[in-house]
Amino acid sequence: SFGRSRWFYWVLYPLFNLLFGTKYTIVIHGGGLKKWKFKTPFKWLFRRAENIVGVSDRISKEYSARTGRSILTIPPLVPFEVSELNKEDCRARFGLPNDAKLIIMVGSLIDIKCTDTAIQALGHLGANYLSQHNIVLVLAGDGVKRTQFESEAAKLNVDGRVKFLGNVPRDSICHLYRAADIYVMASKYEGTPISMLEAMVNQLPVAASDAPGINAVARNGHNALLFPVKDSQKLSEILRKLVEDKELCTQLEKNAGATMEATYNYGSMIEKYRTLF
Repeated sequence: SFGRSRWFYWVLYPLFNLLFGTKYTIVIHGGGLKKWKFKTPFKWLFRRAENIVGVSDRISKEYSARTGRSILTIPPLVPFEVSELNKEDCRARFGLPNDAKLIIMVGSLIDIKCTDTAIQALGHLGANYLSQHNIVLVLAGDGVKRTQFESEAAKLNVDGRVKFLGNVPRDSICHLYRAADIYVMASKYEGTPISMLEAMVNQLPVAASDAPGINAVARNGHNALLFPVKDSQKLSEILRKLVEDKELCTQLEKNAGATMEATYNYGSMIEKYRTLF
């Protein structure tokens, strides 16, 4: 599993291959896509690999150009679950208001996820609009930026409209998606936007940043509505559309379901790995 470790960690694999004939397959989860300052160990690692897999088209293209190797793209999917409970029961599980329009985000509260963009979008919508449509932003996840985001919500006078759930157990997350009305992903970039894919499986209309990794899945006006990274004003405009236009939401949900079935199917992913091995 290739990521952001130093070069001396990676030389073990080609060394074992050279000395003992040990075969290895690399799955590239990103490594930040930063350029290699010391290229030789990395090129040796990739040159001696039996197979190489990238978790997104963007990653596969980048590393194919770097290494000259053919790289198979297989998204890192999990078997997404859909809650069997109704919306009211799911909201009760998390202490969420039954009559609210719930916008959710799932992910760590760190810089790269740009959670503050969604909080700022609530500020642009304004207290009257939030109250009129009873909008609540629900944040599932924790991280080093939580205190900062809580302070920003208070500064914008929307803290009463933002609920911090903290980390939600994996076996309960499907119930949160069922409880929600709209999903937001605002990241600067993603390898494969797993939480957004899960939102699509759970038939939520999606507002997402037009960022690398995300825009490889989300097509603006087709299966999601996209906004420029960190553009909270544009996100607020998109949220207005999703809150007020049920027909638009229905079309986005339908197209998202078709995208998931065609490209991001867990069974297909397993079969690709079967064939590779």
